[in-house]
Amino acid sequence: MEVSLLGTQEIPEDVRSFLREEGNVFQSPEYLYLLNKESKYAIFRDEEGNLKATFPLSLSRKARIKGNFIPPYGHLYGPLLKDKNDLEAVISAIPKKWLGALNSIKLVLDDHDLLPLLKSKGIITPTQCHRVESTTSDLLATINSSKKRYLKKLLKLQESGEILLKEGKDCIDDLVHLQQQTAEKNNFNSSIELLERLIRHCPNDMSYSFVLYYKNEPIAGAWCPFDNRYAYHLVNASKDHSDSLINKANILCTYLSIQKALDLNLGFDFEGSNLPGVANFYRQMGGKPVIYYRVDWPQNWMGKMYTLLRIFR
Repeated sequence: MEVSLLGTQEIPEDVRSFLREEGNVFQSPEYLYLLNKESKYAIFRDEEGNLKATFPLSLSRKARIKGNFIPPYGHLYGPLLKDKNDLEAVISAIPKKWLGALNSIKLVLDDHDLLPLLKSKGIITPTQCHRVESTTSDLLATINSSKKRYLKKLLKLQESGEILLKEGKDCIDDLVHLQQQTAEKNNFNSSIELLERLIRHCPNDMSYSFVLYYKNEPIAGAWCPFDNRYAYHLVNASKDHSDSLINKANILCTYLSIQKALDLNLGFDFEGSNLPGVANFYRQMGGKPVIYYRVDWPQNWMGKMYTLLRIFR
């Protein structure tokens, strides 16, 4: 295979079409550019010039190590192949100077076939997300009774106009602020500047966002990029409220996020959910567990040390 390196603004139409039709939103040049303006694609072709695979390269630094790390808000990140059995050849064909100390991907295997990953000799770490499939006909029926009783009351407040919903550009500032508050409350890094860039500039046909308001106060919000298969729940932000029912507004927010995806004939992916409390909430909201895999290929001793520390910390 022949491999070339192109920026997100340079890829030819056959590659762009392949990414659009077969890839997920995180593999698209529009989204990858927003994650990192310096992102590149390794493009693989056979001797006749036929496209075989693309591989995103979004070099960044973590722990003073430069590598092709999975970026924040990347969720799924990795190659798009015409034939999954080409993975080993694709990995070996990427020049090490393009990768830094570590090359990492994260993907779902719909057929659960680990053989291509094992052959590539990467370090495989399984994890889970939760999904609601697009074939779901009655979302309310899939929701656990412990959440449903709050949801029905919140839906009545929305129907009566006591809870209002704003979508798109009208809610971006409040949504970003809610996510920042949620991050501070739960002690995680929100990468807030990156998130704001994504929400503001991700094309309207690739994402949706909304915020719920009670007495003119933002109480919960969501942002979901999507492709032609799934919407991805990258932001589910809410704030504490003294009213015990309004304090459960994230239940309504999650329900509306899923219903929006179903209305678009899409499935819904809750993104990462390894914490038992978070995973249980997603299951109570109708999500079914799905295994996905992180694969790391250390390129030198620094990459090996980083991978081992990440796995065993």
